Amino acid sequence: QFGQLIERDITAVVKEVNRQHSFKYQCAVGNSYGGYSATMLAMIHPEQYQCVMAGFGIYDLILLFNTSNFRSGENYSKLIEKTVGAYSDSLINVSPVYLAEKLRAPILLFGGKKDNIADFEHTNRFHYVLQRQQHPVETIFYANTGHGHNDWWGDRHEAAFKVDYLTRTLALPELPSAGLSDDAKRALAEDQVVLADGYSYEKRLENDQERALHYYRKAADLGEERALFNVGAYYHRGEVVSKDPLKAEQFY
Repeated sequence: QFGQLIERDITAVVKEVNRQHSFKYQCAVGNSYGGYSATMLAMIHPEQYQCVMAGFGIYDLILLFNTSNFRSGENYSKLIEKTVGAYSDSLINVSPVYLAEKLRAPILLFGGKKDNIADFEHTNRFHYVLQRQQHPVETIFYANTGHGHNDWWGDRHEAAFKVDYLTRTLALPELPSAGLSDDAKRALAEDQVVLADGYSYEKRLENDQERALHYYRKAADLGEERALFNVGAYYHRGEVVSKDPLKAEQFY
């Protein structure tokens, strides 16, 4: 029942919640099957969702039957059939890769490059198709990550980036630092450092010093010590920004 009865159940619940409450925005969010489901929900009900965040998902059901030589034998096919039904062209009708034109909401795709459950090629293909259609799509592809994270850093980075994505995509106001406790400021600053480190020190994402500096600046604005030092170092080295010893000194 991929993309069918399960999504009808979810939609029934969403409808009931909307009957009781009012929301300005709604987004479909999920990982693994939830990543697939979030995408299908936004395709089936494009008027209902203003954004999608899908992680470690399955987007091409036919690919499940022939991901590799190792996964293309009769015994393996029978296992897949228990989950998605018999192999047939009809699986195209419930595969986001082939339905990309139905998606209206902007989407954030998370993927683990070493995922051998929902193989990374699912996310890679879906991203490729969306790009070809010039659909608004952002990606976070984690190196050395499988079907989800195996440490606290990955979970924290994913959560922090989701907040950042929602804030930007829905044009939500950022939390003002005025009036926040020192602990709250420190927590927000640490989240920005986690985002920055992902593009710089951690080597979990493709190196991007411009994006790293962006998040270090946000953390520095909240007084985070290492972020202040790192921003100063960018000016000291003349990396991403013009070399400026005076600004470097100020941040140091």
